[in-house]
Amino acid sequence: NKASKFINGSLTSDRQYALISTLEELEKAEKLLLQQSILAVDIETNTLDPFQVDARINTIAFGYDAKKAICIPLNHSESVNIEFKEKAMEVVLKVMSGDARKIFHNATFDMKFMKKFGIRTKNFYADTMVMAFLLDVNRNSHGLKQLSAEFLDGYVYSFTEDLKKLSLYNCEDADNTIQLFYIFFKELKKFPKLLNLFTEVLIPMIEVIVDMELVGIGIDVEYAKELTKKYNRKLEVIAEQIVEEVPEAKGVLLSSPTQLGKLLFDILKYPKSKKTPTGRYAVDGEVLEGLVRSGCNIAKYLLLDHKYRKLLNTYVEKIPETVKSDGRLHGEFRICKGEEGGARTGRLCVAKGT
Repeated sequence: NKASKFINGSLTSDRQYALISTLEELEKAEKLLLQQSILAVDIETNTLDPFQVDARINTIAFGYDAKKAICIPLNHSESVNIEFKEKAMEVVLKVMSGDARKIFHNATFDMKFMKKFGIRTKNFYADTMVMAFLLDVNRNSHGLKQLSAEFLDGYVYSFTEDLKKLSLYNCEDADNTIQLFYIFFKELKKFPKLLNLFTEVLIPMIEVIVDMELVGIGIDVEYAKELTKKYNRKLEVIAEQIVEEVPEAKGVLLSSPTQLGKLLFDILKYPKSKKTPTGRYAVDGEVLEGLVRSGCNIAKYLLLDHKYRKLLNTYVEKIPETVKSDGRLHGEFRICKGEEGGARTGRLCVAKGT
């Protein structure tokens, strides 16, 4: 079906994408967008770092129905009319603070960038990247392009500096996001507990993460070092317990999914699990929990191993390693040691009892 559409040139024939370029069009777009109950939002920027000196939001697109989207230039080099740019920002601020539920793909990036430039999001409702992850944690990619190719008609347009062409790409992002939302939401509703995790925990957490990345968090570096030693010792004890129960595990690198898969399914002959796209056995939490239920005693130790390894590699060791001599974390998060921030979450510390 996709190939046929591509060959006969009808892949974009039913799409209604609009680039707003006049004050009259802007007024009509404002009325249309404020009438919607759900909006998919996507921005195009000149950099991935909102703290970069020349960072700017070139355009913002709103998908309001399948195959329907509007793109508004904000600070694109081809949009030079000052009156239009000021009015465009007013409209965007009004729409983003309106009652419509807002949907993003990788919301942390868009919301962080927009908040840096004074655009706040009211009624943040869903992130299709997180939805895709919840529905299939082992998916090879949760990127918008890959998901659109699998579930929709894929992509026709690509990123460019030209405003007109960029607007089509921006609209396509927003359009695909709203279409994916309806597909994934229908699937998530089949799993009430998963849907509750998504709506009650993950979506509110994204807003907290946005504040953390913009304002920063405080960390106790010395305690993080103590915790590193403590967790590494726990990993050693777990490895010793596994070898004691299963001598065949001696020499197996527990952090290697490939070696672990061979141990569990080729050597110990437990029922074979699903395989990843690369062809190795999957040994994620879901697989290990299944093995525990089937009587695999070492699987419970492997779950603990994964837990402490994840804590070390993602948080306890990773963050303090990036703190430079000036006490500031240089990198993706820009976290400041000991700084008081204005985020509503206050300061988050790696401290005893947390």
